Amino acid sequence: MKLSIKRLFLAALILALAFSFASCRSKNEADTSESPPPTATGGEPTAPAGEFVFMFDGTPVSLLEPLTNVQAIIGEPSSEEKKPDSTGRTLYYEGFYITTFQAGTITYVRALIITENTVSTTEGITLGSTAEDVIAAYGEEYEYSSQPGVYKYTRGGINLMFVTGEEDRVTSLSYLNLNIS
Repeated sequence: MKLSIKRLFLAALILALAFSFASCRSKNEADTSESPPPTATGGEPTAPAGEFVFMFDGTPVSLLEPLTNVQAIIGEPSSEEKKPDSTGRTLYYEGFYITTFQAGTITYVRALIITENTVSTTEGITLGSTAEDVIAAYGEEYEYSSQPGVYKYTRGGINLMFVTGEEDRVTSLSYLNLNIS
């Protein structure tokens, strides 16, 4: 039981560190592309090339797009929380939540955290999947972590992180937008 609590605490700590490191990035380190890749609309859903995307009802969602484009696909949240002294918000949906940040007048997704096993990645990984499932879907070339059970992959400005707990099952799954200025 103590090991389980320690792993959950460790997962929360790693997620908090990832958010703080990403928010410290300078504009020079951010992606300098003129506009984010388009999100698929209509026709057969396709994921933007070279980027981790979030799947919502069979449609790939680019988390690099403005929040208005993301919400055109996923809809309005069931509830929302404004952060004090900030333009950031937390938007709650069934099975996941989103934190936001503002760049000029446009709001973007900072992070998407999956909270229920009813929501999965494009490759079918969800809470409860095994570490073997993660490696089979994303490969053995994950970014090194000094903490065991952390599998972090980065592609196209998105960090996709899995934390495993007891029995090497995914206990935490999150997407982080690295293009934060």
